[in-house]
Amino acid sequence: MESAFGPSELAKNANNHFGIKKGSDWTGPVYEKRTDETPYRVTAEFRKYPALDGCVIDLCGKYVNGTGWESHNRYAAVLNQTDYMKATAAVKDAGYATDVNYPEKLNKLIERYELTKYDKEDGNLVKIALDSGHGINTAGKLTPDGEREWSFNNKVLLACSV
Repeated sequence: MESAFGPSELAKNANNHFGIKKGSDWTGPVYEKRTDETPYRVTAEFRKYPALDGCVIDLCGKYVNGTGWESHNRYAAVLNQTDYMKATAAVKDAGYATDVNYPEKLNKLIERYELTKYDKEDGNLVKIALDSGHGINTAGKLTPDGEREWSFNNKVLLACSV
């Protein structure tokens, strides 16, 4: 919904499919865009990612770890939620969206595209979490060839997940 299924201005020009704003901890590139989130039309700064996986990693990190500037995780109620309606309400209640109808809009998309079919648990299913380590824009360690830790680790992660 955030990216209009991929062709939104922010998705095309910044690989930012979730409308993630710059924030005080962001040191990477920025994409400026006019937005109607407030009663006034303003220009906002959004994170600009070199690839789609960066925004997915950041969104997952926000849900799992919180915003980073708060002592608690405002998204904790979203984690391990098994009812999609409760999960979308928890996302809104945590302050992710300013649109008061955000949960209902998400629920309609989930229902229209029958996305709950991907939620089924399989008793024989083993889940393995793979992580590239430091964030995409965190220096971390360097390989002997000078490649950043995340870049190297992400290639290994992608090879393992095939």
